[in-house]
Amino acid sequence: MRIRRRDDWDDDWDDDDEIVVKKKAPKSEILTTRRILWGIAVLVVAVVLFGKVVSRDQYQFEKSPAELIGMWTCGDPDRSDLWVEFSPQFVTVATGGTGTIKFRILGVQFDQVGEAAHYTMFLRDLAGKEHSREVVLSPPGNTLRFTDEPRVTWERFDK
Repeated sequence: MRIRRRDDWDDDWDDDDEIVVKKKAPKSEILTTRRILWGIAVLVVAVVLFGKVVSRDQYQFEKSPAELIGMWTCGDPDRSDLWVEFSPQFVTVATGGTGTIKFRILGVQFDQVGEAAHYTMFLRDLAGKEHSREVVLSPPGNTLRFTDEPRVTWERFDK
C-alpha cells in the first residue's frame, strides 16, 4: 500500500513529496477470525448436545406396561362416551363422540403405592407437546384411576 506524504522535517524550498511504502504485517495462518468463530460454534453445539444427553430422563419402561394394555371405559354415566386405549407404543383417548387424541409413549415410571400400582406416563402428542399423566391401577387390575380425576373410575372393556 502506497501513501504519499509531504516531508515536513525541514522547510527548505526544495520540499519534495516522497513515497512511503508500508509493509503489511504477515498473516497468522493458524488463528484467523473465521477459525475462531467456527471453533466457538462447534464448542457451543457440543455443549448443547452433551447437556441434552445428560439431562435426558431415564425411564423404567419405554413402552406401556402389559397390565395397562387394552381398552378402558369410563364408569361414570355422564362420561359413558369416553374411553382410553393403551397399546405398547401409544395411548389413545376418546374425547366424546368421534374425537380422539393419540399420544406416543416416551417412557413410564413405576411406583408401588400400598397395594396399588402407580404409573407416571410421559407422552408426546401429534403436535410435539409433551405431557405426563399419572395412573393408579387397583390390585385386581380391573379398575384404573387417573390421579387428576380420582373420583372417576375406568374399567377394562375387554375383560
